[in-house]
Amino acid sequence: MKPLKVDNNTYVFSDPHYGHKNFVAGETSWFYSEDRTEEEIKELRWRRCRPFDTVEEMNDIIVKNINSTVPENATLICLGDWSFGGIENIWNFRKRINCKDIHLILGNHDHHIANNRVLPNVHLSTKFDESDLYLNDEMRFKDGPNPNRYEDGRDEYFNVVAEDLFTSVSNYKEIQFKKDGMKFDLILSHYAMRVWNKSHRGSIMLYGHSHGTLDELKPEFAQPNWIGEDYYTKSTRTMDVGMDCNNLYPYSIEGIVHLMMDREVNLSVAMGIDYDKNRPKYEKGLGRKDFGVFGKPRGI
Repeated sequence: MKPLKVDNNTYVFSDPHYGHKNFVAGETSWFYSEDRTEEEIKELRWRRCRPFDTVEEMNDIIVKNINSTVPENATLICLGDWSFGGIENIWNFRKRINCKDIHLILGNHDHHIANNRVLPNVHLSTKFDESDLYLNDEMRFKDGPNPNRYEDGRDEYFNVVAEDLFTSVSNYKEIQFKKDGMKFDLILSHYAMRVWNKSHRGSIMLYGHSHGTLDELKPEFAQPNWIGEDYYTKSTRTMDVGMDCNNLYPYSIEGIVHLMMDREVNLSVAMGIDYDKNRPKYEKGLGRKDFGVFGKPRGI
């Protein structure tokens, strides 16, 4: 597989959930409860789910937004949860994206790809010709030519495995983005991290999975297990790049780096402790043993 190289023509997104009906307000079964009225259930679904009547409508918008943003010759990184609703949707989604250089960081719903399953609905004439269907330097056919035929009469020329549709597949990556003579370290994972490699030096941590529900920009709500004397520091150069955070559009790496450079490497967060009132205790010094389980000094 080709290595992942990042430049100004690189884009990233996470959690498209292509084909996931429960993400769609008009089709989801979520939020049903005997204690809720039909109107309450409907209101919850349209407020908490993606605002579409059908999963096909959602799929079309996701594909349209990617293809209108990401050039065919660009590099596109997905931080997991590629598709849902059956193994066939891995190819159904991939074949609609114009960009040929797609790298996948595995998410918790990507088990068919993680297990490198044979895709039952891929055939050579669907979109790409034989030379570029697999996107990798070496085409990998699991079992070679296969005489089996699909029910509609098409020949199953080769068994194509899931990883063949991506330039690379991995659980985690650390890469560098270079711009104007500067190097920026990027950490890529499906899951958010509290700390990450070189976070104290300003590296950028990109993640998905949480669909915009975490509080990395609201440190006053964080509850650390340990603090310093009267504050703790929190790394702020981190960002949820899930599609739900950007109106179902991907982000450009260049735009993310510009945004992150406006943030402090670490943010000091006051814990609301009255320093003057407790000055004698602070002047004596507080050791680790003096702190309770929720980070508050004992006896204060």
